Amino acid sequence: MRELELLQRGAAVADALVADVPVLDAEDVADLEDAPDDEVAAAEETVLDEATAATTINELKAEIRTLKSLETLALAVRRRGEDRKWRELANLLSEIFTPAAIANALGEEATPYDGGTPQLPKPSPAQKLVIFTEHRDTLNYLEQRISTLLGRPEAVVCIHGGMGREERMKAQEAFRHDPTAKVLVATDAAGEGINLQRAHLMVNYDLPWNPSRIEQRFGRIHRIGQTEVCHLWNLVAEETREGEVYRTLLEKLNEARNALSGKVFDVLGKVVFEGRPLRDLLIEAVRYGEQPEVRARLTRVVANAFDRTKLIDLIEERALAHDAMDASRGGSRSPTFRPPFAVATG
Repeated sequence: MRELELLQRGAAVADALVADVPVLDAEDVADLEDAPDDEVAAAEETVLDEATAATTINELKAEIRTLKSLETLALAVRRRGEDRKWRELANLLSEIFTPAAIANALGEEATPYDGGTPQLPKPSPAQKLVIFTEHRDTLNYLEQRISTLLGRPEAVVCIHGGMGREERMKAQEAFRHDPTAKVLVATDAAGEGINLQRAHLMVNYDLPWNPSRIEQRFGRIHRIGQTEVCHLWNLVAEETREGEVYRTLLEKLNEARNALSGKVFDVLGKVVFEGRPLRDLLIEAVRYGEQPEVRARLTRVVANAFDRTKLIDLIEERALAHDAMDASRGGSRSPTFRPPFAVATG
């Protein structure tokens, strides 16, 4: 605004405002879906730094006032220190990593507390957990809070797009082979092409706006050679417009998983919502989700996407593709996991 106030008022200023707005078309957004974390972060920063809906200085001033009020509200929320989503994750971590929980997972009796320090069971790869998040800031936040909760910074390792290939490999090897490394917090930089099957527990702290990424993430632990039953928790914020869409999707996904013996995860990336990507549905929910007719239509669209007949057709299509492949090139996974869908409200 200060820069524009130095320019001439009127059409010249309006032209300058319009010219400065970065434009991302549908193809640009699709490319960002598969872009490395650092490229996505750079694009987000560009948009956040330059984008505006204003075409005049007066409109820009009004927009700035709105942003300041939102900033004040966000700061007040942060200062309250109440994070329901974190609380749900912290409860799960406590259940998994307490001595009693570890002993139960190993089929052993926990050492009774006798006034001294309980003896933990022998470290086990069965007690490793992968947490996926969408954003680097959230990753840093979780790394700090989980380290504090577990009392050992070395218990948490991270993988994100800002790391070089060698750093990622070191983090992966530490998680796979170091018994003290219990939790891996990662962005989608670890969502494909990385073997994390030393873990059989996974949490989607943030759900992706592309359903195929759920399958890609789960594929890091549910691979050929996995000997444990794999579990997946998805954290969804209730009473939010996009949260309602996600919850419906997860409920229908769970119904389809039960009906199709888990094979729905083999074709999750091919599921379409009346010819539209999930991203479009979520954006529509954010914009117009207060309208009952919009909520009802979005629920119907998600439900229809998981129609059993359509899913069976996709599964058969995928099976035919595998039959055409040389067996020496490998096979497909058949997920048989039982994911308890945890829901964070607030």
